[in-house]
Amino acid sequence: NMACVESEGHQDCFTCGQRISWLESQGIDKKKAKRRVADEFFGECGACDEDKKRLAIETEGYRLVWADEFNSSGPVESSRWESVHSHGNGFGNHELQFYTNRQKNAWISDGTLKIRAVREEFGGRKYTSAKLKTQDAWRYGKFSVRARLQH
Repeated sequence: NMACVESEGHQDCFTCGQRISWLESQGIDKKKAKRRVADEFFGECGACDEDKKRLAIETEGYRLVWADEFNSSGPVESSRWESVHSHGNGFGNHELQFYTNRQKNAWISDGTLKIRAVREEFGGRKYTSAKLKTQDAWRYGKFSVRARLQH
């Protein structure tokens, strides 16, 4: 299977085995390298992890009520997501960013939602980002999310 990472505007793809070998060359032991690749690329490389019990996402007793597979490209779909604006007030948490509804901060491409913090002067803050909430609502549930932080 192929796993891809986007970095600085370009995409690098490799097999799960190549990624494991690269991690080993960085001093990570094979078992930890397999687990890390499985965690980073669950759909593509999840089977690499030797602990197969970690792979199962428990669904018994639950029913799917909402999902977004991000099958489009471009701006975040406003019919499914609401952009929450902070108007620079940090929501009382002393947050340093100004949440915007700009595509520069949140967009969909390659089957994933991207949210980017940008270092820029905007609305009296030094950073911008995006905060989104679904247009649908529910009180209780189980959530399954695949996420990765770029460093």
